[in-house]
Amino acid sequence: MSNLKFHLLLKGPPRIGKTTLIFKSVLELRKNFKIDGFITKEIREKGERVGFEIERINGEKRILSHINFLNFPKVGKYGVNIENFERIIEEINVNKCDILIIDEIGKMELLSKKFYLWIKKILEIEKPRILGTIGEKVFEKLKDEINFSKCEIINVNYRNRDFLLNDILKFFL
Repeated sequence: MSNLKFHLLLKGPPRIGKTTLIFKSVLELRKNFKIDGFITKEIREKGERVGFEIERINGEKRILSHINFLNFPKVGKYGVNIENFERIIEEINVNKCDILIIDEIGKMELLSKKFYLWIKKILEIEKPRILGTIGEKVFEKLKDEINFSKCEIINVNYRNRDFLLNDILKFFL
């Protein structure tokens, strides 16, 4: 069995800068590669975070969660619209991209059984290559269920986050 790493996951606590690194990486990587996937962004109102939206690399957006989603499964104070999230995932064509962006493998996203099975399967293959994020607690919970052997995992922290962009780009170039 090969020890080659095809995928790169940024692991760290919330609000450490994982998504910022993904966004900056996409801006550079799209110059040389076909990219698809999604980025999770905060929804803010009057300076307060009230939810999250999923934005596909092609610009399509859907609301993932919101404090006003009352009749949905909850993660913390947020109701999670699994159907919105699964629509985004279903539209991604992994056979037509070189790099797949998955921001993030998190509690909200994992409420979707489809996503869980998709992640489990896609981390086993070598193409497309994956650039993604995963929370520390989620990784600890999943490490015995999902095979991460084809993944290079970088721990993002306050000391290294401003210096990781070049390492990420080198991984894929």
